[in-house]
Amino acid sequence: GISGLLRNPQIQEELELSDEQKDQLQEIAEEAREAMQGIFPSREDMQDLGEEERRAKMQEAMEKAAKEREKRAPGIEKKIAGILKKEQFKRLKQIELQLQGVDALKRPDVAQALELSEDQQNQIKEILDARDKKREALQEERRGMFSGGFGRFQDMSEEERGDLREKMENLGEKGQAITSEAQKEAMGKLTDEQKAKMPGLMGERFEFRRPEGGRFGGGRPGERRQGEGREGGRREGGRRRPRQSET
Repeated sequence: GISGLLRNPQIQEELELSDEQKDQLQEIAEEAREAMQGIFPSREDMQDLGEEERRAKMQEAMEKAAKEREKRAPGIEKKIAGILKKEQFKRLKQIELQLQGVDALKRPDVAQALELSEDQQNQIKEILDARDKKREALQEERRGMFSGGFGRFQDMSEEERGDLREKMENLGEKGQAITSEAQKEAMGKLTDEQKAKMPGLMGERFEFRRPEGGRFGGGRPGERRQGEGREGGRREGGRRRPRQSET
């Protein structure tokens, strides 16, 4: 949600938040955290449970937390809109949509802006729900590989560790293929006219600066994330640097 995005220093920089705005937004974040206290079980609550029981309890807590966040989201967003300037809030919503990727097509406001028919919305939902089920199956398979915990990995021979790494890499590739295929299918449900409206919703591309040893960033639905030096230009200080052909 946008409350979480606003805690990111790079997004704060992109929006050019004042110190006063940051303090006000921090108060909202604290209120949200306090409201969520008690939903997740404590370590003491979990220590005498078996693995399956712990997993079930955490799953239950996560579902409860998701419902609570969804219920509170409109009120929090209204408060944030009252703190940010109009252009700041618009840019924040653009970045949120970019980060949601193809899942943004499930949002009522996006469906309305693109004028998606009910049939289109149902088809897109079916595609993304099927993707999620496939992801869950992969996650279950991944958990099974580590059912013995990290101690099991330490006890493995080098050959066994190599086999496990290879299996994990294969699962990662399967996950990427599932995501890519679902994205292609969902975008295929849009008309050319609807696709043409999307850049206006997403705004100027925002890319996080890469953390050390990692990679992450935003993108538009149906668009691959681009690395530095590729088409689309680089960003410096949270802003896009145009290519030479644009200057």
